[in-house]
Amino acid sequence: MLNELLQQEIQAISRGRDVGVLYLNDLDSFSLGCAAGLSGKQVTLHVFTLNGARSRYVESSCAIAQKMRWQIEVHDINTGIFFEQIRGLLGSISVHRKNDVAMFYVVSELMPTLTENLTLWPSGLDILCGLTSNFGGIHKSNAQEFLTLRRTLLERSEIPANCIALQTSAKKKLFAPYAQSHAVIDHFLRRDWRALNMNRDGSHVQLKAAVRQAFYGEIRRAGKIETHSSAFKSSGLNLLISEVVKNKSINFKLRRSLGEILIDWRLKRAQL
Repeated sequence: MLNELLQQEIQAISRGRDVGVLYLNDLDSFSLGCAAGLSGKQVTLHVFTLNGARSRYVESSCAIAQKMRWQIEVHDINTGIFFEQIRGLLGSISVHRKNDVAMFYVVSELMPTLTENLTLWPSGLDILCGLTSNFGGIHKSNAQEFLTLRRTLLERSEIPANCIALQTSAKKKLFAPYAQSHAVIDHFLRRDWRALNMNRDGSHVQLKAAVRQAFYGEIRRAGKIETHSSAFKSSGLNLLISEVVKNKSINFKLRRSLGEILIDWRLKRAQL
């Protein structure tokens, strides 16, 4: 069912044969590539390097593309003006976590170079499956609490607005099905934590099992698919973002943590 829903969404909004996937070498982005391919689209994975340095993330992504017969393009991001780039990013969109900074930094740098009229972005699945730090033990056992918190987080999510803000032209759409598709979101909201994160017979935890089951055949063909992305760590982007707290033009109130800095920027944008 999930497989078909994603295919339908891609077919509905894609105006051409080519579809891009901002690929993070994880289950989330792999599922989007599979859905696009199964819907008859020519899939191109877009991956990134920093200052020309190859990483395990890029090498693994290239191997997946070869096995799945997808195209792949490697885009190099020059971090010589990294802090200026981050200031521009925080001044234009709202972000809440370190991982958000990394994700939308990559999106903002790659979008101007992409040629497809539709690019898929894998954000949002961790909320739907109840795997962010907001969730606790009660949400695994209480279906109503699980549903309520997911609805709350989806209402507060900045992903849809940020996708629109980072589109570089009306002809190039950035779409995150796990955060923007009502049909896909409803599919997940109808299921409790165990249905989403336990194996078929319910004998043990398998995070995002529902997604693995939906693309079982494609995963067997590709080989091992990581549940969570290591792209930002492997590329060195996480280390760069950790240096943000030392930059006074970004950390203008001399905060001790990145989370506090992000709050300052959200308040600053709200006052504009």
